[in-house]
Amino acid sequence: MRCFCFWIPRHLCRPGLALKIGQINTGVSLDSRQAIAGKEYRNRWNHPDNTNFWDFCASARLTHAIILTIIFLSMCLDSTLQASPRFDEIRQQGLEAFQEKRYGEARDYFARAYELQPYNDDIRFRLALSLIYQDPGRPRQSNHEFGKKGSYREDLTWAIQLLKESVAVQERIEVRSPQTGLRHFHLGVAFWYSGRSDLALDSFRRSFRSDFTRTDALYNRIVILKQMGKEREASVAAREYLRITSIEDLDD
Repeated sequence: MRCFCFWIPRHLCRPGLALKIGQINTGVSLDSRQAIAGKEYRNRWNHPDNTNFWDFCASARLTHAIILTIIFLSMCLDSTLQASPRFDEIRQQGLEAFQEKRYGEARDYFARAYELQPYNDDIRFRLALSLIYQDPGRPRQSNHEFGKKGSYREDLTWAIQLLKESVAVQERIEVRSPQTGLRHFHLGVAFWYSGRSDLALDSFRRSFRSDFTRTDALYNRIVILKQMGKEREASVAAREYLRITSIEDLDD
């Protein structure tokens, strides 16, 4: 569009055409007419009124970009809407297996649901729990379509990664909350099952700090400290546990 609009005034102001018009309307010499024609052309092209033309071009480009963006977003939305019934079906199957404590099957369903919606923190959290609490001796390859191979240790590593991401999501909402404390608690269990007792102790400590009702996190700290042979620290943790639980009994 810009080149077309530029060609029209330039064509009208060619020296030959300006000369022909000058011969009809003026008695000015050729050199003078050429100079005047060039000056008129420059003045006409640089006239302030022509800023509307450039504004129009800029507006047209912006409108074109907006239209393309809207088309792209609508295509993405259509694909999401088309996939959502399948996602809801898989999620429901995962929830049913999870509630019946068939964590191995739930793991496979939630893994597929997480592929469809990796931003869904609820799916991320349930997938992590299914990875942790499944039967370690269960065959990795399931009979249904979403079954995947892999060792229990690999699943624990994945669960730890998922729970760390879930903790970060919850802490952006509220650092101290039951949901944050719950995620720290299960992260501690995952570390414990992985043989990383020091990280498990830290996660259980963070769990209680995030939610003071999680006395089970304090109890787990006592068990781990005793397993590590730290009797003195275990005794301190036990006294703290008894003090807090006795206060809860008084409140009841």
